Amino acid sequence: MVVVIRKEFLRSNFVRKPPDVAGAVGLDYPSTEVGAAGNISVWYATSLGYDGETLAKNLLGAVTGPYSDMASLFGIAGGSVTVVVAPLSGSHDGTGGAYHYGCDFSSGNTLYLDATFALSNATDVEESLYIAELSECFMGAQGRGWGCGDSNGEGLSRFCAEVDGPAGSFPSWGVTGPSWVAAGYPDYVTTTKQTDRDYASTGCAVLYLYWMLSLGYTAGAIIQAGGATLADNYKQLTRKESAFVDLKAAVQSRNVTSDNPFGGGVGSGVMTAKSIPHPCEPYPTRPGQTTTFQVVAADKLFPSRSVAGEATICVGPNQFKGPFATDSDVSMILRPWKVRDEVVDPYGVVRAPGYQDAVIDFGW
Repeated sequence: MVVVIRKEFLRSNFVRKPPDVAGAVGLDYPSTEVGAAGNISVWYATSLGYDGETLAKNLLGAVTGPYSDMASLFGIAGGSVTVVVAPLSGSHDGTGGAYHYGCDFSSGNTLYLDATFALSNATDVEESLYIAELSECFMGAQGRGWGCGDSNGEGLSRFCAEVDGPAGSFPSWGVTGPSWVAAGYPDYVTTTKQTDRDYASTGCAVLYLYWMLSLGYTAGAIIQAGGATLADNYKQLTRKESAFVDLKAAVQSRNVTSDNPFGGGVGSGVMTAKSIPHPCEPYPTRPGQTTTFQVVAADKLFPSRSVAGEATICVGPNQFKGPFATDSDVSMILRPWKVRDEVVDPYGVVRAPGYQDAVIDFGW
């Protein structure tokens, strides 16, 4: 007999009640489809009634954006998925998390998400659960070492849900970073724990990912570097073999009360443009999407930074005030981004006449 182990996004020590009756068409629950968007079909467990149907319809309108984001971050096209809003907790508040059965788009492309309609931000939280499970399908399809049932992949799954989900949508019970600190910094950097249910090892991975962002690496670069261990990923990106020592030192220098104790970049606030004396052509991001940029000042290329949330960006030589330079004439490099419908050269400098003397406040 083959035993299939679920790939879980779940709070610590929670035991989920199995469905009473299996559903038709191979689903775990008797379910009804509300529609499809692209290659994503959305269903709800029929037992959830009107509230479940409404939530599923709202989720249907939100599934394509994160799917495109994951395809970009992982660098692959992806495949079809079926999303089922289900009564995983019984309280309909998302505390039942989410699950699926495999790490790709063939064995694991049916995603079961706990219903969240008891919450005021129900659709946002549902989207966060969706992103966590969807990212794991991309992990296996990408095939670069992220194990969706292992600590490195579970950390990446939660990281993706945090940085790509709507602001405030990631459930508080999903925060794992402090658990690695509380456990005394065990080495889950050079070794990967083969479970997605251990908060300390998952927290190590999440802290590693945010730390790498703080060093200037983009989420896409980190994810596409892959690695069976976090140390492998670090070596691929930095050519260094000191990942565990370096991460531990960085984390020990911070007060860790969240998954991102490093500040700046993702999760640090909204990037806004203000005090613009000349016309400024804005390039607004989608709320919840990560925008990556670099700056050049005095012919020096500073590390890229990523900012999640709604933003307005002005392109061209500006007077920059931020973490890298003060009162320097800089030009912004946006990647990946479009300027006047043309993709910016990833290593080129965008210069636009008429934007001099603008002050850009990046919200740090």
